[in-house]
Amino acid sequence: METAVTFKILLALAIAIGVSLLWKIFLIIIAKKMEININEKQISFMAKGQNIKILPYVYISKITNRYQLVGIGNLPTTDGDFVTVNILNPAKSVQSKAELEECIEAFFRSASYKLFNQKLLLFTVATVNGAELFKKSIGDNWKESLDKCLRKSGSIKRKYI
Repeated sequence: METAVTFKILLALAIAIGVSLLWKIFLIIIAKKMEININEKQISFMAKGQNIKILPYVYISKITNRYQLVGIGNLPTTDGDFVTVNILNPAKSVQSKAELEECIEAFFRSASYKLFNQKLLLFTVATVNGAELFKKSIGDNWKESLDKCLRKSGSIKRKYI
């Protein structure tokens, strides 16, 4: 009886190690690698030999109780009422931390679309430089909030420098 239990435990451990090893191999071979450099004036995204620099602004319009993304970076060319949110220093342009996190997530999702021509950062390993600048807008738990925003955008692994 004890041998069967020991065998099951060893088998489960072997499977876990195998899955972990396969995951690491997957990340090395298949995952897209992206570097995000953040400073107070712009956020740059580098991948596949491309370098896209975007101003840290999100433009949103409020439709009923939800926000709709109008654009990111430069001022949109569309007419209409919209609010400008500086994701690094939002002041009073958003009313809650949850709204700010939605803006940050929309920013990263839109930036990934510009960089990879896809809507999510699927299978992307992101190295983020200067992420501590989000402390001013998000607060002391900036790392967890930023991690959540990047994860919702599809990034599977994040490394902060």
